[in-house]
Amino acid sequence: MNRLLILTLALYVLFVLCAVFARADPGGVQIAPVLIEIAPERRTASFRVRNTTENEQAFEITAFDWRQDNGADQLHDSPDLIVTPNLFALAPGATQIVRLALAPAAHSPQSERAFRLHLKQLPNPDAPASAGLRLRLEFSLPVFAQARGASPLLIAQTAESGAIDLVNVGAAHARLAGVRVGGREIAGAPRYLLAGARFSAPAPDAPTLLVETRSRAEGAWRRLDLAEPAADPRAP
Repeated sequence: MNRLLILTLALYVLFVLCAVFARADPGGVQIAPVLIEIAPERRTASFRVRNTTENEQAFEITAFDWRQDNGADQLHDSPDLIVTPNLFALAPGATQIVRLALAPAAHSPQSERAFRLHLKQLPNPDAPASAGLRLRLEFSLPVFAQARGASPLLIAQTAESGAIDLVNVGAAHARLAGVRVGGREIAGAPRYLLAGARFSAPAPDAPTLLVETRSRAEGAWRRLDLAEPAADPRAP
């Protein structure tokens, strides 16, 4: 093995390790859990934000209704998810418990509701000046208000345009690790496919239109039967 290859491998390992630690503790801020589920019998949930830096940090949280258009996220200010507190400061080493509650109008007994929380770090005027660019952190946390007994159900359809539609006709979100058609993985597939949402991809130049998905929970590829085009499940 030549020296250039050894150096390349060493740099790659260093990059991977740095990436792992950055995700575990980005900028000295720890958040847990990073995926929040609100059980139907409780209608409340919470998560923790911890400041592991040496300076006071301030944060603002905004709640959004989360929908999807062809797999792309669509966010709108939500009055249905109450965040307490939505503005707070943390001393070094301190932890804040943030509580979430569904407004009465948010109750949806048949289908899961999806939200996004944007947690934004605010500028600290008392922080010591330092050379270089000062970055402020932003986090986007998924929140799912579950419906009793709801589960995802993915189907694949051929569209009139010739594209392949992956549709979640179930009443809960699906967590996707990959989508492939004809043995070829589709770039740009969403990590989540919300209840009632769909994702369209051009049919690849492949000998077969076998559609497969891989969930983050199971890890293995699962075949989907290709159905005839159907009406949009979101249509009234």
